[in-house]
Amino acid sequence: MTPMPKLVRRSVAGALVLFGILALTACGAGLPGVAGPTATPNVQTILQRVQQAKYNDATFTLNFTGSFSGTTSTGTGNGKITKNPERADISLTLSVSGQQITVESITDKATNAAYTKISGLDLPGFDGSKWTKTDLGSSSSSLFDTSQITDFSKDLKNLKLVGNDTVDGTKVWHITGTSTAGGQNSTIDMYVTQDGNYYPKKVVVTSTGSAAGTFTLDFTSFNTGITISLPPADQVQNG
Repeated sequence: MTPMPKLVRRSVAGALVLFGILALTACGAGLPGVAGPTATPNVQTILQRVQQAKYNDATFTLNFTGSFSGTTSTGTGNGKITKNPERADISLTLSVSGQQITVESITDKATNAAYTKISGLDLPGFDGSKWTKTDLGSSSSSLFDTSQITDFSKDLKNLKLVGNDTVDGTKVWHITGTSTAGGQNSTIDMYVTQDGNYYPKKVVVTSTGSAAGTFTLDFTSFNTGITISLPPADQVQNG
């Protein structure tokens, strides 16, 4: 079996960093109160609406497939975010080299903290029941940093409005761009609803390089009153 620690790190690096940054940004896109345009907007207008829109909370599902040093990895999961307090809770189950692991990451912007727990990893001396706490933005937490809410859409380059599209029966605008967030070269496809609310309906992140893969996020609800609690202190260890 391929040694797990390095492979797991690469898998999570190629996946969570990209989807976390994108997820929180996209969830800010289009919630009630943002007036819709009377004609098809250009890509800069759509992106501006994404950056300016306000929201309380959102949930999404995700799917991932990738290849790391010749080893295929697949994963599914879900996530939720809240605006007040500004937190994210993302869980991803990965299948790597015949072993299934689940990575959960909770980030809290107010305290600049990230909490990460990995279960299913069979290694001597590894305690999967504990959360590891690190500072957001540190090298040890960068794999799980889901705190960058506003910066991601500003980081997009080579923007293009592909045109009108339909996702699950919903009319959307399809825009594309490129990003180097998380140290990965990625192409972003974002599908934004045309109903004047600017909800993100679907986001696809395709990355290349050492952590190549495709991440697909499907947004399922907005403003449902969800909450995110931080792990109990007696279950947390410092990273």
